Amino acid sequence: MSAFKKLDRKDVFTTVHLAYKSWTVSGSNATQTDLSFLSGVSGSLVYVGTEDLASLKYPSYSYNQFLQYRSVRQLYYGNVTPELLTGSFEEYKQTSIYSGSRSLGNRVGVVSFPRSRYGVGIKPGSIAFDVDTSYIQDESTYISETLAAGGEYIENYPSGSLIDNGEGQIVTVGSYAGKQNGDKVGDVFYNHGIISFTEPYFDKYFSNQPVTNFSWKSIYPVYTTNYKLKVLDEEFNFTLNPTSTKDEFGNIASNVSNSEFRPYVTSIGLYNDDQQLIAVAKLSQPILKSTDTDMTFVVKLDI
Repeated sequence: MSAFKKLDRKDVFTTVHLAYKSWTVSGSNATQTDLSFLSGVSGSLVYVGTEDLASLKYPSYSYNQFLQYRSVRQLYYGNVTPELLTGSFEEYKQTSIYSGSRSLGNRVGVVSFPRSRYGVGIKPGSIAFDVDTSYIQDESTYISETLAAGGEYIENYPSGSLIDNGEGQIVTVGSYAGKQNGDKVGDVFYNHGIISFTEPYFDKYFSNQPVTNFSWKSIYPVYTTNYKLKVLDEEFNFTLNPTSTKDEFGNIASNVSNSEFRPYVTSIGLYNDDQQLIAVAKLSQPILKSTDTDMTFVVKLDI
């Protein structure tokens, strides 16, 4: 048995809760989770004999490094100064606090997250990773390779750990060759799932080798529909339990028919306009129905 009460539109509203999911990858697992490590080079690095666009692809015939560089520059580094901004470039500032301008040299190393790995954004302050140098051979002499030959030798390679400072910057943890603790080596664009490394050696390294112990938190919105159910003091003051009847005609048993009897609320059902049950909310414990004051129940349904 059940009793119905129609809801007004104003009694139904939606709220949003942000949930965080932690991720940790290492080495080859980084690429297995569809993270992309990309390299971008400017026109100034187009050496003699490499004017052909095909020679600027890394790895061979996978993507164009020159176009990669131009895309990153257009989106994030076209015109970022505290004095002047124009509408010619996108900027996507990550904080309202101006804590240093962005600068882009002649190359960039990019880590690109797929949507499934960052949701609607990366949580600021959650990025941390180590730099693995075990695969690099320390040679005293070498011949520098050109871009057309397949890459460049990584000299004075970085080591240690990096984090984001919560304001859109990738900074060092500890000391590096030419870098102090807390120095900026790149930028992170939380809502786009993009990390760009702009400092020498870092930009080369992160366009060639996945990181180790790479962790971050992605943001996923959880939409909750709230149903506000107001029950007046004179409503539903009788039991709907079938065991309260004494015969097949529905007559109420004497032990529940006196004026002192008051029912408890145990369940709330949500019905559509065709009186079809679509959801049931179970109370954690029965609640005595008041006959003196109005009562309000709020049913929350996550979508």
